[in-house]
Amino acid sequence: MNATERRAALLRFAQASGSPVACFHTLRLLLNEPEDVEIKQVIKECLDYLAHDGTASCNAFLTLLQFAFEELSIRRDANDLTISIRLTLAWAHAHELFTIFQKHGISNDWIIGLRNLRPPIPFEVFGRNPEVFQDIAYPRALHPEALLLFGLAYAIEEAPPSTLSQIQERDFSERFTRVMNSGEMKAPTLTLLQNRHLGRNSLTSFLVWRPAIENILGADVAAFIKPDILKEHARNVLNKLSENSADLEAWAILSCIVGEFDPGDDLREPLKNLIQNADFSLQVLNTAMIGRVMIALNFLCQQRAYSRNMESIDLKPHIMRIAERINHLDQKTAHHYKADFELGLFLEACVLSTTIPGDHVSSARGFAQLTSEVVRMCPGIAQLARNVFQRLCDGLPVSQSQELWGVLTHLRTLH
Repeated sequence: MNATERRAALLRFAQASGSPVACFHTLRLLLNEPEDVEIKQVIKECLDYLAHDGTASCNAFLTLLQFAFEELSIRRDANDLTISIRLTLAWAHAHELFTIFQKHGISNDWIIGLRNLRPPIPFEVFGRNPEVFQDIAYPRALHPEALLLFGLAYAIEEAPPSTLSQIQERDFSERFTRVMNSGEMKAPTLTLLQNRHLGRNSLTSFLVWRPAIENILGADVAAFIKPDILKEHARNVLNKLSENSADLEAWAILSCIVGEFDPGDDLREPLKNLIQNADFSLQVLNTAMIGRVMIALNFLCQQRAYSRNMESIDLKPHIMRIAERINHLDQKTAHHYKADFELGLFLEACVLSTTIPGDHVSSARGFAQLTSEVVRMCPGIAQLARNVFQRLCDGLPVSQSQELWGVLTHLRTLH
């Protein structure tokens, strides 16, 4: 292919690039081509699109990616596919869906709203393979800001620092940073603090740190999310928690940095000891702090389920104490607490605390039994639990869903 044919092929590819992920690849290719008026215009249009609509488009794309991966995961033949093939199929399918929706004028907000049709916990919840769940390309390991930042850094990696205009730099800065200390300094948003070097990268994807991030965020802000800095930060948070294991803010920060990933050999044992001794016997639980409680609990349960040498930890006492506190909150305020996001995290924690890796049926049975106990302790979550069980029963294979039928029948009798 000569230079003229290559240029024409790249411009055709740019015109057909419907998803934000395709846009990243388009930019990377075009920025390595000799500049002319038409190529410069296409580059500007791509960068303007990402600066103005990138976060919303990435959010919509991740919604479709989660749909695609979940539907693939509950197929009977899903386990016959390698991890890289499963992830590749999901990403490719999400791109095709996004492109089709875009061609028909479907808005990002409408696509994002499709999440309301799904239970707050994923369909593959009883059969999640840690090797997939801890991959950086796994849909639930990503946030829109992370996809946009790492994709943009990949796109401009080999381009001159002046590629972004001042207006584009400002727009991206507003999406990726927050102001701290009364406006004296900026830091990355919490969704960018995950240390992605702790995860697997079976697709050799662009979702990792690269120096081009400094050209987007500036060296001072980008320093916060360098893998070695994040690892040291996690170690400092663990030291802080060793002095006060009930520090919810510290648990939330650790959840941001480590997330679903295995913390690594040097941090695993200290974290295991902290999880075993964590104190959630709160004297007061109010609506202002319940979100942090659920984030902390969910993180503990994720580590228990998927990190090595933590499967023996019993987190049921934590769950039952928090259920008791939520019930007290209901009674105190004379109405049911209905924050579905937080209670969705709570129900997912119930799943993770009973997960037996590789045994889907026993995991489903354990979740049903624990949920039944939790609802008896805290009737206020029965409605959300009923909705979750109904949607799981509608989507899961019969071998798993039948373990939920008895509890679902009981939940239907509650008002």
